[in-house]
Amino acid sequence: MSLATIYQLLLTAGTSASHFPPTLLYNEGWMLRLTLGWFQKSALQGHMLSFAEGANWFSEALLPTPFSPRHRGDSRAESRTHADGVLGHFRVGSDGKADVSLNGDASQFVVAEAKIFAPLSGGTKNAPSYGQAPRNVACMAEMLFRARRSPSAMTTVSFIVLAPASEIQQRKFQSQLDKESIRQSVVTRAKDYGDDLAPWLEEWFEPCLDRMTVSAVPWEEVISTIGERDPEAHDFMVEFYGRCLEFNALPMREKPA
Repeated sequence: MSLATIYQLLLTAGTSASHFPPTLLYNEGWMLRLTLGWFQKSALQGHMLSFAEGANWFSEALLPTPFSPRHRGDSRAESRTHADGVLGHFRVGSDGKADVSLNGDASQFVVAEAKIFAPLSGGTKNAPSYGQAPRNVACMAEMLFRARRSPSAMTTVSFIVLAPASEIQQRKFQSQLDKESIRQSVVTRAKDYGDDLAPWLEEWFEPCLDRMTVSAVPWEEVISTIGERDPEAHDFMVEFYGRCLEFNALPMREKPA
């Protein structure tokens, strides 16, 4: 048995010979990995997913939170935030297998959330109004703080949601990606946590948010960009994306008799 065995199993995904749900392969996570892998190899410049010199990427990353537990059972604290993908100048695994730390001389830091038909998640148990977008942005500001890397020194700081064009056109992400909404959510979360973070809000979070690009980008636009440089990769991505849409679509409810 070898890795070829895994490859053969993956080839059966979505067929009658498969032994696992096709969504284990055809999902937003693999769409993102394929996309970031292509952009890193292509050396394409000028796109929001373009790689700066020396930049890397990592999927399923864990970002540090500014709301760490201050004592055992701290009800106002939270654990690290899971990010679908990060791109830029960072290190992996200083405290755990998937945690990331920003380099002290970083110039690029992008967090990407990948969606097919799912929305951005809502609040946490300890902060119901603190949604996925503000959580990620707060963690990004915390990473800059821990690296002592001023937001003004960064060339690129971005939070990007990759999703189907139809979902973006329906404005399903608009309210969560509004900068003022993000600001209010994080400020409220920090005040509920206590007075400790007032300097962090002023010196790190606010400058980071001001510097940051926050946007939703259609998968279709990304695939089209790939097609302009790499027709073979484009054709594969079109097919793979089509299967992601097919297998992740919500089933129609049966009409009552």
